[in-house]
Parts: sequence; C-alpha cells; structure tokens
Amino acid sequence: MADAKTREKEDELRLCEAEYDRKLKLQEERILMRRSKNEERGAYELKREHSIQLDEMKHKLAEKDEEIDYYRTKAEKLETENQSLRTGKGDNKKVRELENELEMVKA
Repeated sequence: MADAKTREKEDELRLCEAEYDRKLKLQEERILMRRSKNEERGAYELKREHSIQLDEMKHKLAEKDEEIDYYRTKAEKLETENQSLRTGKGDNKKVRELENELEMVKA
C-alpha cells in the first residue's frame, strides 16, 4: 500500500513537473515573440522615418531643380539681351550692367 501511494505521489510529481516545464516553455516563447514584435515595430518605424525623410529630400530636390531652371532661363535671356545690345548701338553703361548681372546669376 505504501508503495502504491509512493508511486502515485511520484506520478503526480512528474505530472506537475511536466506541467511546470510546459508553462515555462510557453512563457519563454511569449517573451521571445514579444521581443520579435518589438524588433519588427522598431524596423517598421525606422522604415517609416526613412520614407518620410526620402519624400522631404525629393521635394527639396524638385524645388532646387525649379530654381536652377529659373536661373538658367534668366541667364539665357540676359545673354541674348547682352548680345543684341553689343551688336546694336546701345550705350556701354547698359552693356556693363547686363554683364555684371549675368556674372552674378552665373555665380
């Protein structure tokens, strides 16, 4: 009888240990999954921030391209006006002013 009760208690102990081990493994898996979710969130936030920065840089680039086009057309206009004044009978003062303005735009 004592052996039967001892065996029964040992069996209960093994079952409890197995249940404890199972719960411990589940808890470890939850911790690992939570860490992986946090890492995924961090990567997502980083990608989102980079996407925003990339859009801002593209916008700034487009603005600078427009500015370059504006100054390029202004320089071409000044060059043609300068050329027409040189070939025509314009006064030298006006020609010098236009050349100075052209140099400022090119710089």
